[in-house]
Amino acid sequence: VLEQYTSTLVLTFKEDIKDGIFDGGDPDSNRLFGASGVAISPDGSQLYVTSAIESAVTVFNRDGFGNITFSQTIRDGSDVGAISGSELLAGAFGVAVSPDGSQIFVTSVGDDGLTAFSRDGAGNLTEQQRLRDGRRDPNDNDINTLAGAIDVAVSPDGSQVFVVSLTDSAITVFDRDISGELTLRQSIADGQAGANELFGASGVAISPTGDQVFVTSQEDAAITVFARDASGKLPLRQTIKDGQSGADELFGASSVDVSPDGKQVYVASATAAAETGFDRKAEGTMSIA
Repeated sequence: VLEQYTSTLVLTFKEDIKDGIFDGGDPDSNRLFGASGVAISPDGSQLYVTSAIESAVTVFNRDGFGNITFSQTIRDGSDVGAISGSELLAGAFGVAVSPDGSQIFVTSVGDDGLTAFSRDGAGNLTEQQRLRDGRRDPNDNDINTLAGAIDVAVSPDGSQVFVVSLTDSAITVFDRDISGELTLRQSIADGQAGANELFGASGVAISPTGDQVFVTSQEDAAITVFARDASGKLPLRQTIKDGQSGADELFGASSVDVSPDGKQVYVASATAAAETGFDRKAEGTMSIA
């Protein structure tokens, strides 16, 4: 197709927005140094960029032509208020948007937590909830697996939020109610529930149908596949480690994504400087593409 139609599906440069040059150069707005994560609202009207070094999330508006303009910046310890004297955007890293576009979720590597922001009709963000390692959720459940929270994903039906944590080497599952409030459903750390390749958990993604969750591990150089049952819990389905099943470039596996049709899973590996593609069978097991 690309040979036949040279302008089809090909990326061409549109624009770049560099730290220090937008919103008149206002230093309170320009917080992209160390940009770490990016997400787009379901309606395509806004772009969210996290910065691990600046401990911030920046919101850009996007018009019908794809042009980006600055909207809002929320920084740790500034625009975000305090709970028990602490904030939860230090080392802001992962970012995800709910399918209904009403919330965004930001993980904090430095503050070991997850912040949920509500999104109004104009696209402005307001802090709604914080969940931090060592604290309790609204149902009084202890949360103990958010140390080094680095990535986040939301189920396609919007009913659950998944967070992986680098330091705790774990995945934490939260249920999301109709108001957007999160409560703990399950946590699985390395060595628990048969999941023995989660050391240095780094990235998380969910299949388009919501039936499987995929977690990468930097230290174990692996990808772990969980099924997602009717209760929203995650039984182990499969693990592929570097050197197994033809996968030889998983060292430093850092992020994962799934194709929209659910037929392929792609893993980026920082140490190996590589991308690995897996075919996903109808029953949910994966093999090297």
